[in-house]
Amino acid sequence: MTCHEYETAIYGYRELSDTEKQNIQAHIQMCEACKKLFSHVQQVHNLILKVAPLVPQPSSPISLTDKIMREIKSNGAKTKRSFVYESLAFFDFPFARYTLAGVSTCLLLFFFFEINSSTNDESRVRGPLVSLQGAIINSQSLKKEFADRRERKRVKLSDCKNPTSNNLDVACLKGKIKKLNF
Repeated sequence: MTCHEYETAIYGYRELSDTEKQNIQAHIQMCEACKKLFSHVQQVHNLILKVAPLVPQPSSPISLTDKIMREIKSNGAKTKRSFVYESLAFFDFPFARYTLAGVSTCLLLFFFFEINSSTNDESRVRGPLVSLQGAIINSQSLKKEFADRRERKRVKLSDCKNPTSNNLDVACLKGKIKKLNF
């Protein structure tokens, strides 16, 4: 192994197997640069082990809490809210909610009394029922008109029947079709 490979292994010395540790110890006895690196890494590791169990304590927990809360409030004021959120923020006020509820109730009552008001106009009293009956009547009249048109065309085309063969005359049919604009 080269010194570079040994340097990499020195940083993870505590995690190596026993045979790898023996190889590094043998190399350290021969190489002065690796020996200095090994001693430096061991000193740093020992310092970390001494400091690790210590837990930092704030000088005054109450003042720390107050400081954190002030920071949260100041950052909360700086955040930008969306347009929809800002628009709906109006309804956070009780006055706005009660006013909107009152206006909605008045509108509902107005529409209810307007629909159910007693007038002589029969279509307003019956409401949707008359509209439905009108739609049925209109569809029946359209159906009848369509049937009448079909019958008139049939009568006109029946003039083209050849009395002897009981077949239709093609030339006559073409002339009638042009006149009827099929």
